[in-house]
Amino acid sequence: MQEILSQSFTLLLVGMLTVFTILALLVASGNLLVILTNKLDINDSGNNMLENFESKDSNISSSHRKIIEEAVKKISGGKSMVSEIKKLD
Repeated sequence: MQEILSQSFTLLLVGMLTVFTILALLVASGNLLVILTNKLDINDSGNNMLENFESKDSNISSSHRKIIEEAVKKISGGKSMVSEIKKLD
């Protein structure tokens, strides 16, 4: 009886450690993926995007556009950029 309990607790410990290790590796790889994705600059044509933005939204005054851009920049910590502004009906 003692041998069966000892073997069952050993199996329990090994199983729990295996699950913990796999979950830790999953979390670490997910965090690494997020960090690498945030560091990559996939938008090389940032200036062209700004030119298109100004031509598309000519019905919005430049002061309103600047206020919206500054609000987005402040809220996102400078990580987001306004690409289009649409008036909702």
